[in-house]
Amino acid sequence: MNIKEILNKINNIPNDAIVKVNNKNYITGNFGSYRGNYKELYLEDDTENNNSNIGLLKSTLNNALNKGSMSGYKGGLYKINYDTSVVIGFREWAYAMIDIEINDICNIITSENI
Repeated sequence: MNIKEILNKINNIPNDAIVKVNNKNYITGNFGSYRGNYKELYLEDDTENNNSNIGLLKSTLNNALNKGSMSGYKGGLYKINYDTSVVIGFREWAYAMIDIEINDICNIITSENI
């Protein structure tokens, strides 16, 4: 999924709705260039919930858009725009975002489940 697709999908969800990744992890608000493909933006996840909610997800994506670029692992600047693909994980490893389920919580589904 890219930034535009994510923002469109979560646009009408209340900011205090909990966000989980694969029904177990939480987003942290940290982001950067994914080492596996420098053009992809990773959103960091963790096992501890530190206010992982829709408001945090929206602000993280908007902070990335406002920053406008990110440094690749081996150098170079890569643009961040609405078409930038987003993965969940960390600089060294990540899973592709497949979908977002919206039930009692907002659950990000990644390729880890496939």
